[in-house]
Amino acid sequence: MNSDRGNKPAGDNRSDATLVDSACDRFERAWRSGQKPRIRDFLTGVPEQLQGRLFQELLCSELELRSERGDTIDPTQYLAEFSGRSDQVEAAFRQIAANARTQDHQQATENSDATPSSWTSQSAEGQQCGSYRLIHEIARGGMGVVFKAYDKKLQRTVALKMILDRNLASTEAIQRFYAEAEMAAGLDHPGIVPVFDVGSHDDHHFYVMGYVEGPTLAQDVKDRTYSPQESARLIIELAQAVHYAHQHDVVHRDLKPGNVLLCKDGQARITDFGLAKRTNRPSSLTMAGQILGTPGYMSPEQAAGAVDQTEPAVDIYALGAILYHLLTGHPPFESTLDALVQILQQDPIPPRVLNRQIPRDLDVICMKCLSRDPSQRYASARELAEDLQRYLDGELIAGRPPSIRQRILRWARHRPRLASVLAIISAVYAYHLICYWMENPGSQGFFHWLASGTLLVVGAYAWLYQSLLLRSNTTVRILFAWAATDIIVFTWFLLAAADGVQSPLVVLYLCMVAGSALSFDRHMVWLVTIASVVAYSIVVMASPWAHPLLPAPSFVETAPITISLLAIGMIQYFVLRCMRHPVVKREVVGSADPSRQTD
Repeated sequence: MNSDRGNKPAGDNRSDATLVDSACDRFERAWRSGQKPRIRDFLTGVPEQLQGRLFQELLCSELELRSERGDTIDPTQYLAEFSGRSDQVEAAFRQIAANARTQDHQQATENSDATPSSWTSQSAEGQQCGSYRLIHEIARGGMGVVFKAYDKKLQRTVALKMILDRNLASTEAIQRFYAEAEMAAGLDHPGIVPVFDVGSHDDHHFYVMGYVEGPTLAQDVKDRTYSPQESARLIIELAQAVHYAHQHDVVHRDLKPGNVLLCKDGQARITDFGLAKRTNRPSSLTMAGQILGTPGYMSPEQAAGAVDQTEPAVDIYALGAILYHLLTGHPPFESTLDALVQILQQDPIPPRVLNRQIPRDLDVICMKCLSRDPSQRYASARELAEDLQRYLDGELIAGRPPSIRQRILRWARHRPRLASVLAIISAVYAYHLICYWMENPGSQGFFHWLASGTLLVVGAYAWLYQSLLLRSNTTVRILFAWAATDIIVFTWFLLAAADGVQSPLVVLYLCMVAGSALSFDRHMVWLVTIASVVAYSIVVMASPWAHPLLPAPSFVETAPITISLLAIGMIQYFVLRCMRHPVVKREVVGSADPSRQTD
């Protein structure tokens, strides 16, 4: 085995090194005995400071063992399974590729053969790939690499894209690579990077495309702020190119700022058709359940793995996501695997909510593109471009603002916690008013005004916390503070104004535990559950002191509430766990493949 275990950092002590080596030895023995051990199982119980090093060692060992056995290795599977360790996964594949190159070079030297099996970015400079001379590397991903090259036949600079390493590329990856070249070569539009040639050299598959000497839109948007007018003009260019592709039965399916190149003259060009699909013919390269695209820019139907439903409407959604990024400085949802759950269940926050300076018409156009229902989006990219041009010309846009009902539903979907709090407050206050007027109002004046004031305070700080959530990156801390405030205020109200543990309002503890799942965070569920159990226990113990005239609660009366709180918390926890695992385990295709050219 080729391993780096001997290169220990100076700060590691002997016991740490022994622990890592022992785990690696057990892992290798399990593999060689015919078992299929899981890397995650060997990380369990290991101190956090050692997990990174151990993960790297185990992954390299597994890749080498699978390579020895002749297995087909697909990097995207590892990137999807270990999404939080993508840098280490890529580093492991580079190390395995380097080992393979070394072995091939040694074998070639022994057999007096001259050409190496693959190139590093340093050794590639000056190498010949057919009639193209490689100048230097300009982009790299999990499966592909793009070089700036010189075409000796036609005397021009081009971009040459090849599969990163032939030994690690699966048959499906090679087929997808050639399908990408075929589809891009059939599109002749100034807004699409052209493809000139395709072939192979020394078993390295490659295709040649036009060289764009400029940054990607992803890089440019980091360095400058786009005005609403500039954003509209750029999306018009992209929409016209996308409409041309759709007319030729090609759906891109991975539009994002990283796949848009900016020429020196300002012209935007779309590249990377690695996930594109021809709508006029079936494809065997994708299967139901695969997630195609990049989290943060993919449509809900893509996030659901509905490959058969990825029609032109997915590109309309992606154009709206790019427009959203230009207007707000970030995509509608963060580009992480956790964003898949949000895409499936939530609407993006309208740009005008984040920035009131954004024109209302542009906000309407953007949100129409980002409709969860594909039929509610623009029917074609041309219609999107025409509506954006109407906005620039100061004319009435074709898109219409949503109705009051749609606004309320959309408002509630991207503010689910605030919406649930207001709904609970309304129900509780309605119940309170009914009880108040059914009994003698004069005898409950103090309680009535105290209850009204408390609910008003709850609504006020709920609105404040929701506003902070929309404008802050510390989402988890704000949610924790919000939940803690709810429990403290409600516990105080039960003891100070209500009948303590005898009050029927104690069922709100159950509502708070059930509502904690709206955060889609399992830690939040446990926090609210434990805090609610503790708060309810305080109410049970303090009720005889706060309300001496009421009978003391018995164990038979209070135990069911406590058990129900714990049961609901456990159910919510496992529901969230079951929701997340299928998403994370699906294959996310495309986000690791390089599509951009930068000089």
